[in-house]
Amino acid sequence: MTWSLMLRSISRRSSRAFSIVSARSTASLCSPSFGIAFDIDGVFIRGDHALPKAKQVLRSLQKNKVPHIFLTNGGGCMEEDKAKNLSRILDWPIHSDHMILSHTPMRELAKIYAHKRVLVMGSHDVWRVAECYGFKKVVRVEDLLHHYPTQYPFIHYDQSRPAPHHDEPIEAIIVMHDPINWAPEIQVAVDVLVGGDPPGSGRPSGKQIPLFLSNDDFVFSGAYPAPRFAQGAFTRCLKLLYEGLTGRKLDVTNYGKPYKVTYKYAQSLLNTVSGQGKPLKHLYGIGDNPQADIQGANNAGDEWTSVLVRTGIYDGSSDPEHEADVVVDDVYDAIKHIYKCEGINDSTL
Repeated sequence: MTWSLMLRSISRRSSRAFSIVSARSTASLCSPSFGIAFDIDGVFIRGDHALPKAKQVLRSLQKNKVPHIFLTNGGGCMEEDKAKNLSRILDWPIHSDHMILSHTPMRELAKIYAHKRVLVMGSHDVWRVAECYGFKKVVRVEDLLHHYPTQYPFIHYDQSRPAPHHDEPIEAIIVMHDPINWAPEIQVAVDVLVGGDPPGSGRPSGKQIPLFLSNDDFVFSGAYPAPRFAQGAFTRCLKLLYEGLTGRKLDVTNYGKPYKVTYKYAQSLLNTVSGQGKPLKHLYGIGDNPQADIQGANNAGDEWTSVLVRTGIYDGSSDPEHEADVVVDDVYDAIKHIYKCEGINDSTL
């Protein structure tokens, strides 16, 4: 760790420690003045199975009326669907209003692009999600490949058919979840970024259209015993090929963890969930990924404390660039630590 990083880390921790200790004396007299943003995969679940003591933690949070939300780089579905699936796995009711997916903050983009033609990329149900968010002119990669059957010549399309709103230019690309068929999707994405009619022929200005990414995770922790490539891996390939072809830097706007736009959204939601009418004093970000969860909480502001658990991606090796404020074995120990800091009796655990 460099001296500047070390001093910044010490300063942040000292500030947080002082504010937490000073709050203990009043913790029992009022509603909790802190909130928690939980990652999901590698914290509460692994694949389609709940991790040990996950339900105990949720029950304790409910009993102590601790404001908490779920902040995940997962997506590809509506928040209601994610909450329903998580409720099933954990056997505990999860409200969709407490769920932030990687693309949830992209709702704000619909205010700009509602009536503009956008290429939405991903998998699962992202096109329905985009329409529910308010995007009226959604185009898929498959739409363009049917419209231009030779655009990716290694897959045969039986017939040519017009893409939706084909007479209008595509004004942005929005990657809302992990693409699956990388080869044709990268080809089409590069063509659309280069622009022109047909796509890839180039636009006179040479200017790239906006590219919005919901998630920059390179890997994720799932049911398989080793990490799997995630959306960030796709983005790295797209960047390499675009820059290799054009000689220009690929400009992107990132959402999801660890980016500040997502943590501002999370902080606002936690304050709403608390129902206290005033900002929460302390915020905890609990996750298993130093690059996403820990970096995000560390950079979100002095109100935030980063808590790293060992039940997911984190393999126990140190990450000097993104060192967590607290490292514990699992989410149960994370809550015990937070209760101790906040002066809350942990008998409900």
